[in-house]
Amino acid sequence: MESPEYLLDKKINELYYPNHSRSISIKDRIRSTNNCSINSIMKFYKKYYNSNNICFMFCGDISEQYNKLLVKYMNPYNTNMYKPKMNLIKKLSINSNIYRVPKKDDKSYIKIYFKLQFDVFHENNYLLQCLLDILTEDLDSLLYKKLRSEKGLIYSISTDNNIDEHNSMSFISFDTDTNDTKQNILKIISIIINCILNLENEDIDKYVKNFIYNNKLEILKDKNCKDGEKMLDFYNTYFVFNKKKIDYYKYLEKFNQIKINNLLDFTKKNFTLENLIIIYSSQYNINKDINQILKSL
Repeated sequence: MESPEYLLDKKINELYYPNHSRSISIKDRIRSTNNCSINSIMKFYKKYYNSNNICFMFCGDISEQYNKLLVKYMNPYNTNMYKPKMNLIKKLSINSNIYRVPKKDDKSYIKIYFKLQFDVFHENNYLLQCLLDILTEDLDSLLYKKLRSEKGLIYSISTDNNIDEHNSMSFISFDTDTNDTKQNILKIISIIINCILNLENEDIDKYVKNFIYNNKLEILKDKNCKDGEKMLDFYNTYFVFNKKKIDYYKYLEKFNQIKINNLLDFTKKNFTLENLIIIYSSQYNINKDINQILKSL
């Protein structure tokens, strides 16, 4: 709660996840936790921590004899795999797309959100990861060059990739901070949105080639330095959410097949003003000025 970005994150959670546990503030969570009784904790424990909800995963060279033992002793649980159920957000209903929150710092913090209608299992994630790499991966990325190297408006910019297991709950954000002046805030918002909405005007060919080159190096590294824990992390989500499994290396190789035209089409379709929300902290209320920028795009 002491983070200067806390109020921005709190606001977006209230907007994106109304009537859902994710909209509950940290302060309310602390209050609720303090009010927990031993009986309520044990009731929760007995309901969820039982054999019906267990999923065992192993990674390694398991002998046939050991595999038979696993099948023998774990089989009773296989037919009762836990399938999470959530109260999903069916529709995002927001009256406005620009919000100012109280300041907690001498800087201005800016978060530009795009609501995305696909989940973590969708093939759009290949294109999304490439796009985020082009925009904010390092000092040579597009937004770093425009905002830091050329304009000197920021020190850093990052992306918060919240692609969920449920497509109705996914979004990504571009996060940065600057000196709290109207001019700085307006320039940053304008540059970020213009760059994303008009990506076809940028020379992204070298960025895509570099992304694919680095991905090929990643595949080589993973094949030569096998990481069992990394493998389990990758497959875990597919198992728990009962999705069709995909081979880890085939997953990585799909990044090598990204085409520029597909990337531009994906960006045009998903990164739109209709999917946009801007949240900033500042001593100035410049909602009208930001709205004028959006109208001009």
